[in-house]
Amino acid sequence: MANTGPSSYQDPQIQIRAYSRPASSQNGDWWGWFRVGSRMAVFIADVAGREALSVSAAAEAQSVIAEFARALEAAGDAARLRPSELIRRANAAVFESGGGRVQMTFFAGVLDLDRRELVYANAGHCPPWWLAHRPGTPRQARLLASAGTRLGEAAETPAVDEHTVALASGDVFVFYTDGLIGGTDGEAIGDSERLVYGSRRPRKLMETHDSRGETALIDALMQDYAAFNGGQAPDDDLTIFTLQIQF
Repeated sequence: MANTGPSSYQDPQIQIRAYSRPASSQNGDWWGWFRVGSRMAVFIADVAGREALSVSAAAEAQSVIAEFARALEAAGDAARLRPSELIRRANAAVFESGGGRVQMTFFAGVLDLDRRELVYANAGHCPPWWLAHRPGTPRQARLLASAGTRLGEAAETPAVDEHTVALASGDVFVFYTDGLIGGTDGEAIGDSERLVYGSRRPRKLMETHDSRGETALIDALMQDYAAFNGGQAPDDDLTIFTLQIQF
């Protein structure tokens, strides 16, 4: 699956860095972002399977989101940019292309830089971490928890719940796919005996990491992951991207 996502973005308020390591020649992860006025959409997805049908459905969803982004950018219509709308459009594309036989997890968020808030919704994807920067308090990694149904299971998405968090300068968001937390210990003997990387270990690392830019945070996570699994190739596609905000 080509063009699974961009590698970086930077403007005076937002810095994004991405890393992806596919487990095979077909990467089932894809991600991206686009900005319309004072709003920026961010999203990450993971399609189940590597069959031609899955690859085609994911590519169709990517195309639909890209077309929506171009239309909003051309019209300067930031008001229509909402995570529920991204989920609705991506679901329709996956269901139509996959005929109900392809499922994809999808997380979508919209940063409103004027209101200093993030509105987000989730369709079965791993909840991102929010590293809230508040002077005088320890850095804490909070999960942006939200329930939701995977895309592609029905022609229409159930009601999508949107959630909002208030932002502060220095806040960091870490988006990822299950290839990170589902990675296994390369030194164990037999699949049934392997340990799973899980969420506790990376969470502790993120909270104690002396950030010198979020590229350094990704490097630290990948070094820790490699130490855990013995430097072996990941069991599943692994993608991380970080977003840092400065007001």
